[in-house]
Amino acid sequence: MEEHPDTVLWLLLAVPVIGLLAATLLRWVPTGHLLVVTRRGVVSRVVRPGVAVRGPAGDAVLVPTEPEEVPLHVRATTRDGTAVRMLVRAEVRLVPPTPLERYTDPVRAAVPSAERVLQAAIEDDPHGDLHDLPVRLRRSWPRLTALADRETTPRGLRILSLELAELDAVLVPSLVDLPGDGVGPR
Repeated sequence: MEEHPDTVLWLLLAVPVIGLLAATLLRWVPTGHLLVVTRRGVVSRVVRPGVAVRGPAGDAVLVPTEPEEVPLHVRATTRDGTAVRMLVRAEVRLVPPTPLERYTDPVRAAVPSAERVLQAAIEDDPHGDLHDLPVRLRRSWPRLTALADRETTPRGLRILSLELAELDAVLVPSLVDLPGDGVGPR
């Protein structure tokens, strides 16, 4: 059985072209992630795990669906005037966007809202001092989690839990906190 040279030539040309097209147009979406395809900043489709077809002129963002940890940095002042710095670990889950809505990074959009909720909790604390502040915060975590979740869900982020990692009270102002340029006495 003899093959025609034309057939071999076509096979040698077709196989790399098909491979190149498959490599550029197909994308694997791993388990535990969604592929958000946007065009000009607007979500055009959301693809579940598996093989996804990627078209030209579309941006694709891989979004995790598993809970992940995000740090929240809070600076506040208690009612007695003490500066407080707090680091809170928030366990969050991203809300899948819907087609035709504007896509923004959910973490970047939602974290400032959650930080403002925690800042208000410290500033509006009725006791107004540092005595037992960590205990009072831990008792109010369910309420604060619900408030932060209510603020962040429209921005694409669900807050599942909060955990206080660090709480610092600034008792002596640093040079950065002093009025003026912070260099020498005035």
